[in-house]
Formats: sequence, C-alpha cells, structure tokens
Amino acid sequence: LEPAGALSVIAHIGDALQHLHDQGVTHGAVSPDNVLLDDHGHAYLTDALDRGSDGRARDDGRDGRLDDLVALAALAGEMWPSDVTPTDAAVTAAIRRAMAPDCPFADVRSFVEACGTP
Repeated sequence: LEPAGALSVIAHIGDALQHLHDQGVTHGAVSPDNVLLDDHGHAYLTDALDRGSDGRARDDGRDGRLDDLVALAALAGEMWPSDVTPTDAAVTAAIRRAMAPDCPFADVRSFVEACGTP
C-alpha cells in the first residue's frame, strides 16, 4: 500500500476498534487475516472474539484493549513502507511507542491521532 492507503486502513480499523472498546468489547485477534479491503479502499475488521466481558481484562488479567492497540500498531508496521519521508516519521514513531512495554497511548483513538490520520 501507498502511505495514504495505509493511513486510511489504520484510521478505519482504529475507528472500528475504538467503537468496540466504547461498547465494552475487545477484539482479541487483530491481524491482516481479519482485515478486509473493498474496491474503494475502505477497511473492515472481522472476527471479533471479545476477550473479556467488560472489555478490559482477559482471563490472564491483561488489558484486552491494550492488546488490541498493540496489534493495530503491529498491523500498521506491516503495512507502512520502510522508505518513509521525514514527514511520515510520525507514523513510525507512533508505531514504536505503541509497541514499547510502557505504551503511552490511553486508547486506540490516541494512537490513530498520533499517526496523523485524516
């Protein structure tokens, strides 16, 4: 994907995840296999597993919302071209920050915004 297409996918999947989280549901399996693209470049997230009844904790006590955010960052990293320009550095920096052990993002929306999506 071109950078604009990758940003669009990040925005669409981020919106879908944030909506799930706002409803108290986590996805639990964000991956390229669970993202569908239509002919117009819109991305759709499939196969939500809901890893916790309150959307906050899995059986192992981890925050499922954070897992979804990190999975979105990993997906973004797979899509993002390696030959980015300095103006695209915000996306690379957001991905690195989201993948760090002390992820600073409060929610998916804040990660998507840090990527500079429209």
